[in-house]
Amino acid sequence: MNENATGLPRKRRRPALACEKCRKRKIKCDRNTPCDQCIRTKSETCTYLVDDSPAPTGKNRRVGMGYMTNSSTPSSRMSHENPPSKTNLSAAGAFDALTDQFSIASTKDSALMERQGNEQTTESLTDPQGSPASTVEVLMDRVHQLEQQLADAARIQTAEPATVSLPMHNTTLPTKGVFSKTRLFGQSHWMNSVEQFDKVRSLRHSAECDPNSDIFSLLNKCKRLGRVYKAQHSINLSIPPDFRCYVPQRKTSDQLVQAYLRTSESVYRILHVPSFQQEYDSYWISPQSASTAFVVKLLLVMAIGTCFYQDPAESTSLRSSSVQWIYTAQFWLSSPLEKSRINLTGVQVHCLLLLARQTSATDGDLIWVSAGSLLRTAMHSGLHRDPRHLPKISAFQSESRRRLWATVMEIMVQSSMDSGGPPLISCQDFDCEPPSNVDDWQIDENVKTPLVSRSMDTFTQTSLQVLLSRSLPLRLEIAKLINDFRSDASYDETIRLGTELTALIRSNSLLVNAFSKDQAKPTAFQTKLLDLLTQRFLLALHFPFAIKAKTNLNYYFSRKICLDSSLSLLSYSPSPAILSSQTQGDDYTQAIVLGGGLFRNILPHAAINVCLELITQLQEDPPPFTSSSRSLSRKELHKAIEDYVDLSARRIQAGETNVKGHLMASCILAQIDAMEAGTSVEQGMVHAVKKSLEFCYQLLKAKTEESEAQHLDVSSDGRQGIGVEFEDNGLGWNDVMLDSSLDFELPDSWLFSSWMPVDADG
Repeated sequence: MNENATGLPRKRRRPALACEKCRKRKIKCDRNTPCDQCIRTKSETCTYLVDDSPAPTGKNRRVGMGYMTNSSTPSSRMSHENPPSKTNLSAAGAFDALTDQFSIASTKDSALMERQGNEQTTESLTDPQGSPASTVEVLMDRVHQLEQQLADAARIQTAEPATVSLPMHNTTLPTKGVFSKTRLFGQSHWMNSVEQFDKVRSLRHSAECDPNSDIFSLLNKCKRLGRVYKAQHSINLSIPPDFRCYVPQRKTSDQLVQAYLRTSESVYRILHVPSFQQEYDSYWISPQSASTAFVVKLLLVMAIGTCFYQDPAESTSLRSSSVQWIYTAQFWLSSPLEKSRINLTGVQVHCLLLLARQTSATDGDLIWVSAGSLLRTAMHSGLHRDPRHLPKISAFQSESRRRLWATVMEIMVQSSMDSGGPPLISCQDFDCEPPSNVDDWQIDENVKTPLVSRSMDTFTQTSLQVLLSRSLPLRLEIAKLINDFRSDASYDETIRLGTELTALIRSNSLLVNAFSKDQAKPTAFQTKLLDLLTQRFLLALHFPFAIKAKTNLNYYFSRKICLDSSLSLLSYSPSPAILSSQTQGDDYTQAIVLGGGLFRNILPHAAINVCLELITQLQEDPPPFTSSSRSLSRKELHKAIEDYVDLSARRIQAGETNVKGHLMASCILAQIDAMEAGTSVEQGMVHAVKKSLEFCYQLLKAKTEESEAQHLDVSSDGRQGIGVEFEDNGLGWNDVMLDSSLDFELPDSWLFSSWMPVDADG
């Protein structure tokens, strides 16, 4: 039965793959669009029947059923001629998405039409050309729509510049820290913990509403006395032509140098002691032949030594002179010839300067700002690369560079915790290895034997720095995790970091105790400072979760770790008997009484955590768990807080003018006492604040009167110094400082900052 007789299309035995032109001419077709024969004959159209679409070959892809002509695909040609740029992420992504959508839709439509074609029903009548009319129109509309979208995407990616867009964060991140005046103190700073004391904040608010109250009046009296004391010890410095005039007599200098060598240098390795001693002896033989760089190093060494000077009669005047030495070194380091300071000597001076600012409490709370300059100077000098990459370098130079880089990194990570700022460096930024466990005489320039590092159970002049270097990568990771405002540490990550750091702390403790009995051992100062520099990271790491433990017992482990770390840090606080005496204490006591920076910021954090633990225990009824920390009686915890209050009073007696540490600790202690006694908490706190302010006022008054009565040798132009006169060269301190924003003033705590006049300083 033929097609005309039945009116139905004759079913082909196999599909025709050639285009209509080639089929009519009965020639071979390569099935491209357009095909090669149509191109040669310059045919205007190259079309395929619906059931005869070409298979995908070469650069062409089968689009689907229907007609696809050469003249109807300008958009497709545009998309092939202008592929999306890899650097333009948005346009390329849209282009690829539309292409995938085009392919998927075409495949589905092809399968649908093939099923419809195989049914061969009478209802699916064909048009004069033999294709289902309604279905073809729908498919053609869809094809043209997708082509238009592809063309639009191609035009966008062609017009836009090839730039990589930065990640956008639509969510608002919470501020991890506390703003105080013009500064942000990150999460590791102890000020963040004060927010947990609702009663203290309520007392502050009530005092702010009543500026005529006794508390406001007493606080202003303390502020005025503090400004008077600062004015008496202010430095009106003009730059001398010769720094040697600042060096005191040989006997005093010897004591200050030895005080530095037995304390700071034993932990922060900066100098090669034999070489420095040789230069020091040569200086007293011929002072004029000594270089200016050595004189600056000597002044800073003695400035650090004044913190540990054991003669009470001269300690006050020497500490005043140490501030002058620090200013002089800062001028030399920041002079216009700064390029000549980018070397090992310049890095040594910079390290000594930052340590001197901490031990003398001279702008010690802003070390993190200057530590950034120190880090970049050290990296510009190549200290972050291991000396094995440097050609023809001696063992002396190699170890000196490794020691100096370890010191730079220790200052950087500690200052990050002090300020609450990120460390701004990771372990991927350096490959310098830790220093070797050797004594200084082993790396002398005259020693020709190969350097052999000793075992860790042998105590050397570098052992403590090696122990600190073992935990440096982990502490660096913790500091970044705590103070990075984008980080959101999980509890599992906190537990992992805390467990690893605890294991290293225990390992270091075992190594310190394992040093042979027939050799030198670490001093009490060295052991306490080693714990101080590492234990603080455990406290800061677990503290956010210890706060949550009050309402979620899943975090109780962090609460226990924080309490244990706080008590460990506070156990090194001097007893009240030592604080009340006028005699000098041990080196560590001198550091936490007179020092700033980490010596000032770590213990408040520990004391506040103990206060929170006591308050939480009093609020809990019954306690959720019984643990080793619970076995400590509340009396012992109470005693730890009382000792800290005595320490803050001793700091004021030693010259600190900020009374708010003593005020806050006394206020919280009064809250605890009232809760234990069952009396009014508000009345107890108000009474404690008044008592604390009156006590601090008497301390400041006595200190100011003592300073006025003290006979100081003052030169004719008002400079306070050591009795050496020199001519002015017309330059003042503000004229030569490159960064005039460094005012060397101690910052105020935010706790009662709004109680002060706007123009109040320090």
